[in-house]
Amino acid sequence: TGDRLNFGRACELANGEGRNCAMVVVADDAALPREKGITGARGVAGTVFVHKVAGALASAGHDLDTVVQGAKCTANAVKTLGVALEAVTVPGASIRNDRLDGADIVEIGMGIHGEPGMKQTSMMQSKEFAKIMVDTVRDFGRLSDEDG
Repeated sequence: TGDRLNFGRACELANGEGRNCAMVVVADDAALPREKGITGARGVAGTVFVHKVAGALASAGHDLDTVVQGAKCTANAVKTLGVALEAVTVPGASIRNDRLDGADIVEIGMGIHGEPGMKQTSMMQSKEFAKIMVDTVRDFGRLSDEDG
C-alpha cells in the first residue's frame, strides 16, 4: 500500500544516509480477513499503543533492536475495530466521500483513509455495537471449525 511504500522508502533513504532506521508494520485492524492479502492488514488505532511502547523504550535509552522488538511484540498483540459515523475525505481529494451520508447509516471497520470496512448498518444501541466489536476482535485470526 502507499503508506508502506512511502515509509519503507523513507527508511531506506535514512539508512543510506548512515542513520540507523527500521520500520515496524502495524496491522491491528480486525475488520478485514487476513486472506484478503496486504489490503487486509491495515494499521488503525493500535498504532498508538505501538508508538507508546517504542517511545518508552527509546526514552529509557534502549538500542534500536530492542525498540523494534518491543514495537513488533506490541503490534502483534493489539487488535482493534472502529465504528464510523461519517466517511472521511482524504485531503486533496477531488470529490467528497459521501458513502455514509444516508440517514442513520454507520460503517463498522472503516479504514483511516476512508477505505471500506466490514459492513454498513443502521445506527444501533452501544451494547449492540460493543457485542459486534468484541466478537470480531476476539475471533480475528482464529481458524474456524471447518479450517481445522
